Amino acid sequence: LLLLNMFIYAIIVCSADLVQSATIFRQAAGIYHHLAQEVLPHLEPELPPEKPPEALAAVSSIMSLICLAEAQVGVVLFSVSNCILSYHET
Repeated sequence: LLLLNMFIYAIIVCSADLVQSATIFRQAAGIYHHLAQEVLPHLEPELPPEKPPEALAAVSSIMSLICLAEAQVGVVLFSVSNCILSYHET
């Protein structure tokens, strides 16, 4: 019972951070998407052949998808924590 209470306490403390984390990941995904669609395609021809992978539009596009996935993880964890809390209250 003590372990369950500690787990629930940890969820309560982290819940606000999960929401903020998901918001930040969504914002980052938007920035990466903008880079991949609007900025990097125009810059790639001017970059040297030994350009870093971060300068490729494809990598920026992948990073956008990863950020969206991380945001979804935060939302799922937040939802699960709310279910556990409501179950524990009943």
